[in-house]
Amino acid sequence: MNAITEARYKLGMAYLNDEQYREAISELKAVIELDANFIDAHCGLSRAYLELNELSQAEKSALAAISLDSNNPDALSQIDSIKKAYYDNGISSLNDTHYNDAIKSFEKVETLDPDFRNIGYNLGRAYIGLKEYDKAISSLQNSLSNETELDDIYFHLGYAYVEQRQFDNAVQHLEEAIISDPNNIDAHYNLARAYREIGNLEAATNAASETLRLDPNFQPIHDLVETIKQTHYNKGIVLLNDQHYSDAVAAFHNVIALDSDFTAAHFNLGLAYLKIENYPRAIDSLQKTVKLDPTHKSAFHALALAFFGHHELENARNAAKEALKIDPTFQPALSLLEAIDPSFTNTQIQTTTDIDEISQTTENNDTNNQQVEKENKAETTVDTSIQTEVDKNTDNSTDVEKDLIRGSVFLKNKQYNQASAAFKHVIKADPNSVEAFYGLGQVYLEIAAYDDAETAANDALKINPKHHPSRELLQVIKHVRNYERNKKIRKKVFIYISYASIIIIIALSIFAAIQFNLIPFFDNNSPHNNDNGENSNVNSNENKTGTQLPKSTPPKLSIKPSLEDPSGNGFIDAGETAQLKLIISNSGGDVKNVTIRITPSSIQGLRLDIPRNRFEVKKNNLKPLEIQIHADQNVKAMRKMLAIQLIDGNNELIKSDFEIKTQPASDKLKPQIVR
Repeated sequence: MNAITEARYKLGMAYLNDEQYREAISELKAVIELDANFIDAHCGLSRAYLELNELSQAEKSALAAISLDSNNPDALSQIDSIKKAYYDNGISSLNDTHYNDAIKSFEKVETLDPDFRNIGYNLGRAYIGLKEYDKAISSLQNSLSNETELDDIYFHLGYAYVEQRQFDNAVQHLEEAIISDPNNIDAHYNLARAYREIGNLEAATNAASETLRLDPNFQPIHDLVETIKQTHYNKGIVLLNDQHYSDAVAAFHNVIALDSDFTAAHFNLGLAYLKIENYPRAIDSLQKTVKLDPTHKSAFHALALAFFGHHELENARNAAKEALKIDPTFQPALSLLEAIDPSFTNTQIQTTTDIDEISQTTENNDTNNQQVEKENKAETTVDTSIQTEVDKNTDNSTDVEKDLIRGSVFLKNKQYNQASAAFKHVIKADPNSVEAFYGLGQVYLEIAAYDDAETAANDALKINPKHHPSRELLQVIKHVRNYERNKKIRKKVFIYISYASIIIIIALSIFAAIQFNLIPFFDNNSPHNNDNGENSNVNSNENKTGTQLPKSTPPKLSIKPSLEDPSGNGFIDAGETAQLKLIISNSGGDVKNVTIRITPSSIQGLRLDIPRNRFEVKKNNLKPLEIQIHADQNVKAMRKMLAIQLIDGNNELIKSDFEIKTQPASDKLKPQIVR
């Protein structure tokens, strides 16, 4: 190195240290022109450009130094500083939503160091900002494969997959995001979007509810909630009209979980509970309906029916009268009152509100109430006892309805002749009345006319094969018949035992008399001996020695499961303890040392107390077992198929499948939607 080169280098570095970067650049460039292999001059020049944030020039000079000596510490340090500067510029641009500038900066970093920490993650975020979701997914996946520990990388991946309509992948990553941060509102919201798109409405409802819980004012969720809510509601109406009442209950509960003030959902939930004769829950839902809409005459009528079914006649009268205060000509309420209160006359109803005023009030309802009224009017396919809107009835249909109610009243009061006459009158007027055949079957069951009861129940099912109460009635008839049959068998066995005891006593008396020579017996010359003078007992012994032992009979098992839940609605409600009852029957040989196995044995929100002890099921015998199922207070609405197996060691002897259904508690149906 000559003196001029060295002198100009020192001058350039002096300018650099004095923060006179342009002067430093001028001198250091001159040094490099004099000596292109001067590494320190290249490093100094890179520093000067870096201080001026001219990163491309700084990068060029640093790379020139590296090309001369790849292990030069000053050059390597300068490269690290340049990478960090590019990265900081990228973060600044990303935060300012200048996504193209951010991508250029991050790509510079990636070129210098493909393994630079978090570079793929931030590139992915920038691509999301530009809505280039395929590139975002690629960058984020690369970052994830490098085991980058970033809490929200799963959220960004999940969001990008949602926008790319790859919903299964979106669900996987968004659930991971929520595990990392349970309070990530955007993750819950996008999870609700993904679940809705793949058709898992229950999971979408849960995710949307959680979003609202975290922030009731989170605006993006509200349109989605309306869509999910309406889907559940429409599904519930279809299920209710198709008489799938338990499934309808679950659908309406999902609606109310999203909007606790949805009047039509509470009303139809009450109707569904009424149809499965869960009167306490029907009363609860219908009381909420009339609280939300005090002019809902059909809800008051349905509430009267629920009170009537629950044997609360005074409350039933009052509810029916409330319906008539709203509309004094409302025929279903009139028919109900006439049936349960023979002294009732229509003049007893004092309307507290002028009908014209009610009409005027109805016309002035806001848009939401008008929508609910439209929804109520759409629910016209429910049967006449609980229909939402009543058409103009003929005199004949009115008489049929009155007779149905009278028959129910007589049946509850154990006036079976009168009940039978009322139901038969209905059948004569309407041969397709399922309720009349069902009621007649109940009457016949009560008077022990089992064949007639079975015929009536089957007639109801011919009209409507899905009529659940009639199917249950047939099961009850079968159970009662079996009980009566077993009772007769026990009586016959008792008589046989009595006769056998008498015969045994007589035989013992004769034997004793012979032993003491009170009665002469045959001697050896008796004609009862065989031709050889040998007693026939020899042949008997020979027969005994020639007899083979019977072969063991294999067991022939069956399992009949049933669920007994406290509310009687076919669901395991939140906070309830239900009993899964198993009747194990064996029509074959004895079986010992067997155990029960249930799969799955663990279900979120439920605890199954499965017995572990071994037991025996004898030939032609029954073995009852009871398994308690506890539901916690936060259990979600779900359906699970249980595989119930009888196990001998590792061998399966018999298997039976049984479905259980859960639903959340009615008082847990939150949060409310802020309107």
